[in-house]
Amino acid sequence: MGDREHIETAGLAIAIAAFFWNSRQLPLPLVGNRRVRYLGPGLRTRVLTLALVRRPATQAGFFFTLQCLFRSGPHRVVMAGCTAVAISLSTAFLAAGSRSPAADLGSVPDYVFSTQTIALAVLLAGFRHVTRLPADIPANRLFRLAWVADSSRFLAGVRRGAFVGIVLPAIVLLLPPYLYLLGPRLALMHAISGSLLGAALISLMTFRTSQLPFVASYAPASDLNTVGPVVFIGGLIAVSTFTRIERFALADIESAAILWGFLAAAVLPHLVVGRNTQLDLPAAFDVPAPGTTRLDLG
Repeated sequence: MGDREHIETAGLAIAIAAFFWNSRQLPLPLVGNRRVRYLGPGLRTRVLTLALVRRPATQAGFFFTLQCLFRSGPHRVVMAGCTAVAISLSTAFLAAGSRSPAADLGSVPDYVFSTQTIALAVLLAGFRHVTRLPADIPANRLFRLAWVADSSRFLAGVRRGAFVGIVLPAIVLLLPPYLYLLGPRLALMHAISGSLLGAALISLMTFRTSQLPFVASYAPASDLNTVGPVVFIGGLIAVSTFTRIERFALADIESAAILWGFLAAAVLPHLVVGRNTQLDLPAAFDVPAPGTTRLDLG
């Protein structure tokens, strides 16, 4: 047997050995034992469950929304960008108006008074987009198999999750500078208006939806080159109009109560109409063909 045959035999033996080495079954990782006994949900979860989300379907929508907003990669990317824009605009506007506290409501600059509305609009625009992103595309089949709930209750949980996870933190973070600029009374009234405005916008955005938020497969939006400028200009006009209305309404408690009543009325349509009959189950759980959509950005 020549040297060439020896080399070929050695190469074949190495290849066979490498094949069996790569095909070996590795031992399963050790599973640690839980030392602390699980005592159920924490105090915060219990309080939220008892106060805001009592029904199981509402709890599912509420906690699923919070998990998507704070733990899902694709959703966090969008919300982080919107949060950065909101913080930048708020810092610029409030810093420009923080040279001296306003003596009265009429002396407050418009850009300072509208900062809270602009921040909420930016954040809720991001929320409107992330509701159209599925948390996990293959999991849509599990939703279809396990779905026995009322979509209206699930959507109610999504609305409350957006209010707790987006609107309330924005209002709380903007409250200290407004306390300095407007004083306690006007700052608290302004915070109430912002809270009701955020709840009304969430209610209108999710009114009569035909797909389940965070569940249905992604549907591309309209062409931003044509629709985007119109939405942007219309948003600026709407913010300016609401700022003027709020400035006039906060002059006295009676006018403020009327404004708050109108904002609260915008929160109630989904409660008045009852069950969401526009939900199409095949569309709500639409599962695209494998490989046609890729959203795993995280």
